[in-house]
Amino acid sequence: EINFYKELSHFPNISCEQILSRMKLTEEAFWKRVILLFLLNILDFSDVVVDKDRDKNIEEIIRLYELVKAGKLDYYELFGLKNNASSNEIKAVYFEYAKKYHPDRISSAPDPEIKDKANFLFAEINRAYEVLSNQEKRNDYDSRGYKESSNSDTIHENMLERARLLYRKAKALYAQKQFWEAATLMDEAVSLDPRKSAYFLLLGMCQMNLPKLKRVSTDNLQKAIDLEPWNVEPYAAMGILFMSENQNKRAEGFFRKVLSLNPDHALARKKLEEILGTSTGDRKKSVFNIFGGKPKK
Repeated sequence: EINFYKELSHFPNISCEQILSRMKLTEEAFWKRVILLFLLNILDFSDVVVDKDRDKNIEEIIRLYELVKAGKLDYYELFGLKNNASSNEIKAVYFEYAKKYHPDRISSAPDPEIKDKANFLFAEINRAYEVLSNQEKRNDYDSRGYKESSNSDTIHENMLERARLLYRKAKALYAQKQFWEAATLMDEAVSLDPRKSAYFLLLGMCQMNLPKLKRVSTDNLQKAIDLEPWNVEPYAAMGILFMSENQNKRAEGFFRKVLSLNPDHALARKKLEEILGTSTGDRKKSVFNIFGGKPKK
């Protein structure tokens, strides 16, 4: 049963049905083992948390997508603001939109086309924020009657596409542990598109594997956090970085932040237990199980 429990730990944040489909067991054998572990007080069950706002957000994504695609919204109208909105108001709406409309937030949408529409809409939201949050670009945008020049749009889109291409290549190089080559590509990618948290995250992760660039990696991981403060992965990477530098107190803070956002994050919990020196016996009681439930006392 211990091997079964270890195998379960490889499937965090998914339902029992999804776990069963990935394990080479009959349904009867699977549930017998699960019930046994439950009776041994090793794991617990929790109700599936349903995102009640997901369907509402999807409807809004589709509505905004159709309006943007038809050219019926300028950047102010997209943000639901007047043209004299303050920079703080613009920033507040941007972060609200990022939480509601980011493509990753609707990854479970039944229709794959919805993800494509969300990607398109979020790219437009990012472009609107880039313009409205920069006073010089905003003045130029206003002077054109709330329009960007077509030449500027073409150049901008080419830059974004090159950044996406560099990111894909860098991910492949990172997987091959070619950290220096990957970091070089990501340096260019973040200069072309400095609004992507994933770009700064990958750059920071490449640099933290290069002794001469470890100090710089903290800056890029922090930028990733600033761009997507709800994303747990930059916090986890920062924790691993500080842990590798024997700065366990700082690492502990980041791992705790990860678990405050996602209590089922297996890597963060494992690293935190390593820092705190949790024993194997205590670990069974303290760790959140793969079903998302809290351990019994």
